Amino acid sequence: MPKEPKCQEFLYVDWFDLNNPHKMPHSEWGELKCNGKCDDGSQCKPHCKEFDIPGDGLIKKEWCACPESPKEPEHCHGVRETYRSGGKVIVKFNCHGDCPAKETDECKEVHRQVDDPPPGVDRRYIVTCECLQREAAPPKKE
Repeated sequence: MPKEPKCQEFLYVDWFDLNNPHKMPHSEWGELKCNGKCDDGSQCKPHCKEFDIPGDGLIKKEWCACPESPKEPEHCHGVRETYRSGGKVIVKFNCHGDCPAKETDECKEVHRQVDDPPPGVDRRYIVTCECLQREAAPPKKE
């Protein structure tokens, strides 16, 4: 079973031009942030792995971990992933890893709206990954 997490990843997603009829609403994914303390008292920090691939695909993964064990954790955690696709760079936040109650829970992305976004931002969400109870499968139709 995965160890209890010490570090918690999160990032902000900011939305712009939600009320501007002359512009298309768009979002920007922020930098990865880390909360938590390690066994030695140090702060959790972002770690990354870059992939040198030709063409399109995953080029960078970022997660939070302690300096003494910078590998990607096995427990439920968020990963900020950067992809190259058709000449563009795309950022995504995906949930990876296991939950303590694997049979009933799954690692899911959670968005919570922030009450007071900074000036110029129409709406801000904090995004994390959490172990949530798996939704029951819908009944089969006969």
